[in-house]
Amino acid sequence: MIRLPNSNGLFDFQEDAVQWLLDNSLPDSDTTQNTLILKSPTGSGKTIILLSYIDEYMNETYDNTSFIWMSIGTGELEEQSKEKMDRLLPDRNSKTLSDALQTGFEGNDVTFINWESVTKRGNRATRIGELKNIKDRIADAHRNNIDFIIIVDEEHRNNTSRAQEFMDNFSAETTIRVSATTIQNDQAEKYEIPEAEVIASGLITSAMYVNDEVADDATVDMRTEYSYLVDLAIKKRDEIQKEYDKLNKIIRPLVIIQFPDSSNDQIEDVEKLLAERGYSYENGFVAKWLSEEKINVDRIETDDATPLFLLWKQALSTGWDCPRAKILVKLRDNMSDTFEIQTIGRIRRMPEACHYDNELLDNCFMYTFDEEWKENALKSPTAFETKKVFIKNEGKELVLTREVRDSSSSNFGEREVREILATYFAKKYKLEIGPRLTLEVKEENKKRMTAYSWVFGTQISRTYRKGKFVNFADLLAADATQQGKTIREVSTHDNGRDVMHIINELHGIISISDSAVRSIMKTLFHKGQYRRGDNLLSLGNREWYAFIINNRDELKKVFREVKATKLEDYNLDNGQMDIWGGKYYKERDFRIPLSEVYRFDSTRKDLEGRVYEWNVYKDYQKNMVTDKTRSRIEQKFEDYCEKNLGVEWFYKNGDKGDRYFSVAYRTGFGQVSLFYPDYIIKTENGQYWIIETKGGETSGQSNNIDPMSSTKFAAFKEYVEQRHPELNWGFVRNIGNDLFLNNTEWTESMRGKDEWVPISEFF
Repeated sequence: MIRLPNSNGLFDFQEDAVQWLLDNSLPDSDTTQNTLILKSPTGSGKTIILLSYIDEYMNETYDNTSFIWMSIGTGELEEQSKEKMDRLLPDRNSKTLSDALQTGFEGNDVTFINWESVTKRGNRATRIGELKNIKDRIADAHRNNIDFIIIVDEEHRNNTSRAQEFMDNFSAETTIRVSATTIQNDQAEKYEIPEAEVIASGLITSAMYVNDEVADDATVDMRTEYSYLVDLAIKKRDEIQKEYDKLNKIIRPLVIIQFPDSSNDQIEDVEKLLAERGYSYENGFVAKWLSEEKINVDRIETDDATPLFLLWKQALSTGWDCPRAKILVKLRDNMSDTFEIQTIGRIRRMPEACHYDNELLDNCFMYTFDEEWKENALKSPTAFETKKVFIKNEGKELVLTREVRDSSSSNFGEREVREILATYFAKKYKLEIGPRLTLEVKEENKKRMTAYSWVFGTQISRTYRKGKFVNFADLLAADATQQGKTIREVSTHDNGRDVMHIINELHGIISISDSAVRSIMKTLFHKGQYRRGDNLLSLGNREWYAFIINNRDELKKVFREVKATKLEDYNLDNGQMDIWGGKYYKERDFRIPLSEVYRFDSTRKDLEGRVYEWNVYKDYQKNMVTDKTRSRIEQKFEDYCEKNLGVEWFYKNGDKGDRYFSVAYRTGFGQVSLFYPDYIIKTENGQYWIIETKGGETSGQSNNIDPMSSTKFAAFKEYVEQRHPELNWGFVRNIGNDLFLNNTEWTESMRGKDEWVPISEFF
């Protein structure tokens, strides 16, 4: 079993990736492709995912599979990967290429191979001679009925005909190609780990700021631009260090200074500059990692290491892991120097695998005058150009009460969640609930759920597409004549993984462990839990497995519906806390931040220099409010405020963190969440408005994608009534170009509803 540094186990997105690899590579897999491509964002724990997959695969199969782990040579990546396997999977057998040449390939082992050791002409591994070369060892393994699975780490590199020729020798059952920047391959099964989930886990930074605080009117001598950028980096590093110190964190943020390949003179200039600022090789504050020279790099990856600046070229663009690295200075030499997206990954990791709700600590920073990054780095949705703006005097007077989570008030546990779900099922499907229900009553419950299209029995069904499709639209069409269905008896062994995958999906909707979700599903529906008062059905073991698999979509729908309900709908007998009277939040003062950093759309040249005069910040520009930075309804609302003579100023609130205005509420599962309303407005008559925007309506169809809207609406209404009755508030949505405001009762439908009133009637 893998020994993870995180005692809580894999993150959900990591478990999903492992499961996908298993589903498409196990001997009984239905996949028709033998090449799998896993796009894994830098910092997502790619090596841990692969090691977990290897461990699970070996647990599931016999010992006739040998894994080949191919790594690039730069940065000794194959040595790093092998060392990590030996540490995290000490009970599994790892090998080097030298080991394999001596003893051959065996089942249940993992051989780590550097590409250069097998693709360079004249290398020992492929040389024909008296000793067996690698082709001989592969042939021996085939004669011994050994199957191969190849893992190609950083697959965007070494994608050459020579590399493919070498891999062909293995006749691998499966080839798994992994990278943050995968190469297009239409003949492969593909899986992409969502970057948003990696960010949410806290493993990587929320975003990257590019050229933060670079003056718009700076006249920088291009011969000495490095001094300007390095000084900005020093200032930013000092600011970050102070924030770590406030939290009593022994973390020393690192600045990486990257040079072009032909830049020895420039390196000397930067070394001299740093020495003038008090940072040198002699006092240990500067390190160098070049292919030909390494200084002060021992233990540089550790959080408390002495070096504060690292000089490097391209050698560390892939595979190197130093979570304390927070700032990248990329210098140029008046040449076309290819910018690698992989380089950004060196500053995106979080040192403690968590966010701090601190703008400086939760983000990373890059400084460069190299234009190449615009075509490459900005392909990443979280890399953008930014501009700092400063508050006008009139915005400094506002003081509100914001609500934050009270850490002493816990989320609900398994018992409360089970009671809530039991109550919801009973109410929605008219089921009998209570202790000591008879089998006859539970059979009646089953009949009632069947009437609502819930599926029972011991068979599971799968639907698939069949027939001839001329174009893509035909393939997507819901034509019952072009669908087939397979029906088979459930197997608690073979389908156990399907059940666990669904349990994991339910866990993704509610913040409670997989084991708790499984226990709840057993208590509600399995006959083995008949003594529990919340037991609604009496399903046998195979029936329960089939029930979970066949009703996957219905279960997810119920979980989402419950999350969006009000806790008042459930009469819980909770002895640990007073839900109705006890506070689950703390109150803090809120003032609009004196300065803010907004991202802007540098492609909108037509909006450069144009500002929103009525924004609370000076020089708040229109290229900050485009399709790349704001939703359509937010754009419409800001345009409305700018054109409205009755608006004195408006402020765009942030969406997370202690700097911004927030309202606390409990979801239908009792979880404490924070809601960040979008805007604060002051009108010319002295009124303050707090506004949340949501998707509107088109041809009678709602464009609102937030299922929690009604819950947030109720929490917002209660906040104003109890905290600031002098405030005005509302949810704003649109029909076409017309905006409507509602502050009475939430309705999803808008047209013809009295609750939604033209916004012009308010301000």
